Amino acid sequence: MPGGDPWNARTLEWSIPCPAPHYNYAVLPVVHARDAFHAAKAADTAYPLTRDYEDIEMPRNTGTGVVMGVALAAACFGLVWWMWWLAVAGLVVAVGAVVARSFATDTLHRIPAAEVRRQDQAWLAFARALPCTGREAEASPANRGMAEAAGV
Repeated sequence: MPGGDPWNARTLEWSIPCPAPHYNYAVLPVVHARDAFHAAKAADTAYPLTRDYEDIEMPRNTGTGVVMGVALAAACFGLVWWMWWLAVAGLVVAVGAVVARSFATDTLHRIPAAEVRRQDQAWLAFARALPCTGREAEASPANRGMAEAAGV
């Protein structure tokens, strides 16, 4: 679904593109009610023309979790089958992975505000241009991701 709100939804997860960008929200939403997106649609502020963008810091990918998973699985296998050398080796590798990761200093990457603005403005223009789909065609291919506001 290219649009974000195919069912005339009420909650915030439907206010972003589908699939979501890896940083989720270009600007953190301000929530004053339980159904903030529904309230924003009712006030006609759901897809604002201007926003204040900032750089977004995201964690870098790491293989530490995979290494720990495999090492601890080997350690558990060794404990079950009384293979003490395998249990100890798995625990040493898992602890070593945690210690090695604790010394990593370059753990974040920054997405510049200009890039966030470009992506978000393109999405907002796309969302505003989508034709509204009525309730009867919601599950059909005609629904490109913008439901008709029935009783907003």
